[in-house]
Amino acid sequence: MQGVDYRYRLFWWNIGVTCVHWTSFIALMVISFTRLDRTQRVHLWFDAGYGQAIPRSLGSYPLFATLVPFPFLTGCFHVMAALNVDQYYHGTLKLGMNRLRWVEYAITNGLMTWSLCVLVGAGSILVPILCVFSNFVMQSFGWFHERRNHGVTRAARSLTPLLLGFIPWIVTWATILSYWSVNGGNVAKALAVWGTFVWSLGFVAPLLWRYKQPNMIKHNYNMEMAYMILSLSAKLWLDWTLVIGNLVE
Repeated sequence: MQGVDYRYRLFWWNIGVTCVHWTSFIALMVISFTRLDRTQRVHLWFDAGYGQAIPRSLGSYPLFATLVPFPFLTGCFHVMAALNVDQYYHGTLKLGMNRLRWVEYAITNGLMTWSLCVLVGAGSILVPILCVFSNFVMQSFGWFHERRNHGVTRAARSLTPLLLGFIPWIVTWATILSYWSVNGGNVAKALAVWGTFVWSLGFVAPLLWRYKQPNMIKHNYNMEMAYMILSLSAKLWLDWTLVIGNLVE
């Protein structure tokens, strides 16, 4: 009965979080399209080869094109969770693993990473591509960490996947922050970059929880709730900080 109760709670939390994400998506779309004159555009280019002084421009695009989609995509994955795609409830509550979550992070955090790169001026096309790939590797280690530490004794658990996952995290954020230190920006850009940096550190907490706590339904439920809240907060922060910042600057 207890497991059924937690499944019921997770179902409605996924539905509720979906409503928040999709409401945010609709509001962001309306604001962005009704204020296109205030929309920030970012540039992409291909670095010039040896002996060429001027990089080849690949054009520009409105930043909201990569900012706005990830609340919608996140909501879609929460709907899939509510519908028990990939045995979501069994994996989350019984095993303390959620492969669906890491697939979603690989996509949505990839969009966030791309957006942050071009926001701080890292528009040389290979830079955001490599950072997105680094994000994919980082999310893979998160999944490996959950797999490595579920269903084993305390003595057999390991922090190695988590520690290895910090390598691509450092690569990504070293790139973003180095461009930020050179190019700077307004208050909204500073809040978006540094706020997202802080939120990204928060995602370590559930992984440490996975490492320390026994594999019990209650603990696994709490871990999943922590991920939902962190994900929602980080995405709302980045989107709305930049959208509102562009309107008031």
